[in-house]
Amino acid sequence: MSLLSILPDSLRRTADMAVIFVLEHPETFRDFVDASLAQEYPMSMRASRVVHLCAIEAPELIRPYLGELVEVLPELHDVSVIRNFLDLLDPFVDELNEEQTGLLVSYCFGNVEDASQAIAIRVLSLKLLYLVSRRIPEIKPELLAIIQYNLPESTPAFKAQSRQIIRRLEKEIVQGR
Repeated sequence: MSLLSILPDSLRRTADMAVIFVLEHPETFRDFVDASLAQEYPMSMRASRVVHLCAIEAPELIRPYLGELVEVLPELHDVSVIRNFLDLLDPFVDELNEEQTGLLVSYCFGNVEDASQAIAIRVLSLKLLYLVSRRIPEIKPELLAIIQYNLPESTPAFKAQSRQIIRRLEKEIVQGR
């Protein structure tokens, strides 16, 4: 069965049916990952949505690919694919090795600093950086400084996420966590 026949459109219902298919045929999951990384719009967008939804439903499917996804993030161009991958990484941040974590931190700091980046990517990057900072507290002061620097000229979504993280970071920095 071809991916085009499974994902003929971008409807949520279609993505949900594709997730059911993948969960019934987990050997096909790699095909969706590959299609996500192929950077062929709109199939990469559709496939990345299925990968994201599968990661929520069956986290064991995505675990073998976490390192690969982190490594290719800087090469991706489709905002929806990047957004799906950043969002699916959230529960797996603590499972990344040191090198993967370093790549993710560098990538996310770059996104936060880039005001031209899509707001969803900047906000998800902030969230991931905060999650990493719980494991690597040394980045908390830098994260706090970057947020405060970017806050005045940011969008409401960025400001909302930033304020939540600032409160947590200030509390954690004072408490030495």
